[in-house]
Amino acid sequence: MKFTKKIPYALKCAVPTAMMAAATVFGGCQKEENPKHDVELKFGANYCYEISIENIKNKLADPTVNKIYLRTLDDGSLWYNQGDGWVYPDDLREYLEQYVNMAPDRIFGRGNFVFEVGMCSREDSLWFVRRGWTVNRQNQIPQKQR
Repeated sequence: MKFTKKIPYALKCAVPTAMMAAATVFGGCQKEENPKHDVELKFGANYCYEISIENIKNKLADPTVNKIYLRTLDDGSLWYNQGDGWVYPDDLREYLEQYVNMAPDRIFGRGNFVFEVGMCSREDSLWFVRRGWTVNRQNQIPQKQR
């Protein structure tokens, strides 16, 4: 008595193909990393509690945080009068620079600073714009009117 194995042709092709498909599917079933998100820390002329150095260091150490945005409150309308004096752009730049320099590739600005016309020097204005803020956006001419 002699036994011979005969496998149909369709099954010869289907089994290796199914094994290749299974290998690629199971290889892609690895656990995904936690998705990263952006964080906004708000501040204003009389409100700077969220942008403390400790808070920013904690956010930078968090692996789920991608970028940190320092956002002005009330679209920056408080920046020319703090109540007890003027907030000058160079002082504000110096104040914010210490936070941005902690991680320049991860900390950016959002919002608008409203200063008296001519109060903000060109260097300070360009620094604010380069980091993501706008300066006196309410005075800019819309693109359609140019």
